Amino acid sequence: MTPRLAVGSVIDVSHRRARSCQARLSVHGHLYTKSFSHRKSGSELLARLDAWNWIFEKRRELGIGSSHPCPPPDPRGKLTRRNKSGIVGVHRVRFQRSDKSGWCEAWVATWSPIGQKKQEKKSYSVYLYGEGEARRMAEITVQENRPA
Repeated sequence: MTPRLAVGSVIDVSHRRARSCQARLSVHGHLYTKSFSHRKSGSELLARLDAWNWIFEKRRELGIGSSHPCPPPDPRGKLTRRNKSGIVGVHRVRFQRSDKSGWCEAWVATWSPIGQKKQEKKSYSVYLYGEGEARRMAEITVQENRPA
């Protein structure tokens, strides 16, 4: 796997009254942003130019050359604060049956196989296996299918 480079981009932002370009620079997971107004810059083209100049200046300020690599992404994914299970790829779902006869609850294991773009998943019913066993089975499934 080749390392990723520090990424910079310019995005046009149009609101009802305000039009601007937003410069974004992502380095090691940290996002730097700054907005450039079309009116203050003089035109849309000049605002875009100012935004790109800011990105190049910020890269120089951070000591990043054009070939500076960022670390590759973690193959396990990212553990966010919304994750209640504590394990990336394991979550609990509650959904209504298709015939509207009641609710189903399950623990779901999700993972992305190596070399494939599509995410795969397998669910374990709380009704069939019980709360603890369904969760344990989902955790094992993620560990077995997670890329090393």
